[in-house]
Amino acid sequence: MRVSLNRTLFLGIAAVAIIAALPPLLAPPPSLIDLHLVTRGSMQVSVAEEGRTRVKDIYTVSAPISGRLQRVELDAGDPVEAGVTVLTQIVAPQPRFHDLRETTELQARLASAEAQRDLAAADIERARAELAFAEADLARNQELANKGAAARRAHELAQMDMRTKRAALVVAQNNLAAKTAEVAVAKAELLAPDRGITDLPIALDRNGINAAALYPASELPASPPTSPVLAPISGVLLRKIVESETSVTVGDSLFDLGDPTKLEVLIEMLSEDAVKVQVGAVALLNGTGIDSDLHGIVRRVEPYGFTKVSALGIEEQRVNVIVDFSDYAPVWQRLGHGYRVDVSIVVWQAADVLKVPLGALFRQRNNWFVYVLEADDSVSSRAVEIGHTNSLEAEVLAGLNDGARVILHPSDQIADGTRVTPRALPDGDDTR
Repeated sequence: MRVSLNRTLFLGIAAVAIIAALPPLLAPPPSLIDLHLVTRGSMQVSVAEEGRTRVKDIYTVSAPISGRLQRVELDAGDPVEAGVTVLTQIVAPQPRFHDLRETTELQARLASAEAQRDLAAADIERARAELAFAEADLARNQELANKGAAARRAHELAQMDMRTKRAALVVAQNNLAAKTAEVAVAKAELLAPDRGITDLPIALDRNGINAAALYPASELPASPPTSPVLAPISGVLLRKIVESETSVTVGDSLFDLGDPTKLEVLIEMLSEDAVKVQVGAVALLNGTGIDSDLHGIVRRVEPYGFTKVSALGIEEQRVNVIVDFSDYAPVWQRLGHGYRVDVSIVVWQAADVLKVPLGALFRQRNNWFVYVLEADDSVSSRAVEIGHTNSLEAEVLAGLNDGARVILHPSDQIADGTRVTPRALPDGDDTR
């Protein structure tokens, strides 16, 4: 009987011990978490954007006259000297072809001009005959006047008539010259591209009029006139807008000139970022292909914004921000006009702030919270007040103390009172 009672008592105690041990064995293991030790240190906030280099002063050379542009022999990057380097030559344009209607009209205009010229030539003969008669009449009146047989008035009238006829002859001669010139203009309008200006004297001499005297061959160029295009500044030929031989009109852009030793960086920045940038702010320039990072200073934030459509088709308001290089010139002079640059401009920085990683923050009830690991390995949430933020960290204004342990990237399995198993801190120390 005693043996049976002892056995029953032993089995009861064993059952109680097993039941007491089941909850810890069946409970889920504590969650593994990553921790970060909140510390004080330096922090800076910057705005990043893609920019491009450009020469500060670019001169676009335009065609001064219309004509045929000769092929450009200079290459991009060749040095040029102001007023000395000939960039190209522009040749006077050739006459154009005429259709049948235009040709007929021009031929009729030429025939009319030739008829007017012939009338002017005949008018010269009439004026010469009248002048000869007036001179003979004056001679007779002079002879009679010498003998006292003619009145003084008659002699004066004969003199006036002779002078009038002489002036009429001059008018007729000038009229012939004008009509001859009109014939030359009409013939010039009929010129085709296969005929040059040297053909004009032969055409003008066809009717025996004194055209050679009006247009002496010595004054006619043997080839079409050309006009050189000179470099307006000393620098480098940056770009040939037109390279091959072609026809140009006045004002057509031909070249871009500039001094590549005077570079700046242009950033088309979002307007909400541009308002944070101040003149004199430090800029970090990278992504240029140069081994080391470059540095610059913000020189200007332009006051005029513009609309630009992004690659996603979204209209954005952007502002031009200009940055000057602050490094030693040989470091960045391998860059040229239009090179891509990644720019990061510092808009705020401090040497001693309490900061926390962005991965430890979560939003709840319009406030920022973090999970803090307590001394007993339990978790508690705390509301924090956040100041400046960058892409990695946030400034803590209130809610945390230096040395607090916060959970990075908390999962939905973590709540107040949850017991967790922390991993080692970044420095290797056990957080427990």
